[in-house]
Amino acid sequence: GRTNVKPPRINAPRQSLGCPLCKIRGGFFALSRMNSEQSGLEMNMKFAAFVILSICFSWCADLRADLYMSSPDTRSIQRYTNSGSSLGDFVTSGAGGLRSPGGLTFGPDGNLYVSDNAANRILRYRGDTGAFIDVFAEDILLSGPNDMVFHGDNLFVSLWTNSPSTGGVARLDATTGNLETTFGDGFQRRTHSIAIGPDGNIYAAQFDQASISVFNPDTAELVRTIGSLASVGRPMGITFNGDGNLILKDWNGSVRIIDPSNGALISTLITGLNNTQWNRFAPDGTLIVDNWGSQTLDRYDPSTGAFLGQFANVGVTPEKFVFYEIPEPTSLALTLCLGLCAVTRRRHRSRLATPRSTAHHR
Repeated sequence: GRTNVKPPRINAPRQSLGCPLCKIRGGFFALSRMNSEQSGLEMNMKFAAFVILSICFSWCADLRADLYMSSPDTRSIQRYTNSGSSLGDFVTSGAGGLRSPGGLTFGPDGNLYVSDNAANRILRYRGDTGAFIDVFAEDILLSGPNDMVFHGDNLFVSLWTNSPSTGGVARLDATTGNLETTFGDGFQRRTHSIAIGPDGNIYAAQFDQASISVFNPDTAELVRTIGSLASVGRPMGITFNGDGNLILKDWNGSVRIIDPSNGALISTLITGLNNTQWNRFAPDGTLIVDNWGSQTLDRYDPSTGAFLGQFANVGVTPEKFVFYEIPEPTSLALTLCLGLCAVTRRRHRSRLATPRSTAHHR
């Protein structure tokens, strides 16, 4: 049986696709373009119906957190429901010139950002359809972009490269994609995953140095290094649980819980894993860990480390994945919306069927 665990905060933007407020804002523009012959009453009725529809969706819509996974094998971004059922490719193979997808994250604009490690650039796709938008960032110093996280006005990118002159973390402008600075150069070549800690600092997994570097995101200064106290090994995936502790996935086959304030090892949660690099919390609070050998995403209890079965059989080498919440209208919302649409249509037909007065005013 599955133990009851408190779901942690999902490390993804909570801005939902198709936000009702955004639809209301769009409604103002739509109303401004209405035919000038329509009466003020009719315009008011349409606007009222539009607002009511938006409120219905905001009240009656469920949030469904789907999983999005990058797949270098297929050069695509795959999508799964929160129960592990495949929804196919969200970003099709090679879309926008995608060669080797690595990190992925949803931005404050609701769009999907994907790092292309082979092309040294970050691509942007529509968050609702997966259609290619543009190349968001491309710079000679953006060598081997890997994991990404939005924080404040910036996008932070880990750099996985074999060059000793580059590596560490790059800080980009979150709006323009312009490279502002890199930090950790010269001694941190293969930086795998990054995360924002409860203290607001950047935590970066340094594969070669067998440590986790903690940076100030504003000054790019190294605050401290987590290493020997926690026996980090070869750090890969890092995230934070609901208690603010660091969850570290080690390439050597374990998952550990670490106190981020002093680097002390709290407990070893899972051992005996092979060829795994990534971990994220599911909406139900369980921990999802990838398995390259079996090409699966597996589910574990975050308190005991007990194996809870497969989350999904992905059939390819899983790279990185993220959960993202999208609104899903309930049957109540659909019923209310269909009913309002029917009423509005009947009133419009009734108006058309009523002959207008032909009397002329003097």
